[in-house]
Amino acid sequence: MSQQDAAKQQANTRNNIRVVSIFTAAAIGLVGVLVILYAWQLPPFTRHSQFTDNAYVRGQTTFISPQVNGYITAVNVKDFAIVQPGEVLFQIDDRIYKQRVHQAQATLAMKEAALRNNLQQRKSAEATIAKNEAALQNARAQNLKIQADLKRIQQLTADGSLSIRERDSARASAAQGAGGY
Repeated sequence: MSQQDAAKQQANTRNNIRVVSIFTAAAIGLVGVLVILYAWQLPPFTRHSQFTDNAYVRGQTTFISPQVNGYITAVNVKDFAIVQPGEVLFQIDDRIYKQRVHQAQATLAMKEAALRNNLQQRKSAEATIAKNEAALQNARAQNLKIQADLKRIQQLTADGSLSIRERDSARASAAQGAGGY
């Protein structure tokens, strides 16, 4: 029986080797099929987006330029990122612009002070004009009085009531008053 047992054992070992070989071949075949499916991106290994290594796409290029000049202090997007309209892409150093604003405010304050000073000078000039107009009116009134006095003196001199010397003195006063305005 020992030969029969040995023969059975040999048959069992052959059957076991055959079963293991079949399972190994099936596993290798299955792995091979899965590798091919993965390499060709076939189901169940498909991607949700299209991908290629050698394709060319014609797209629209958009040039981006700032409205102001300056040094960039921060970049808020990554390369090739999709951005939305109005999204801040870069931050520009604003120290120069703040300095210009302060300078403009200082210039504005200086101009406002000059304007207030100009208004004061204008009011002073208007007061001087009013004073000079009053002096002119006074000189005209004095001249009218002198002319009236001269007319009376000439009439009195023609009558012989006044002397010629008084008449000449009145004429000199009238000439002096006429040259004053």
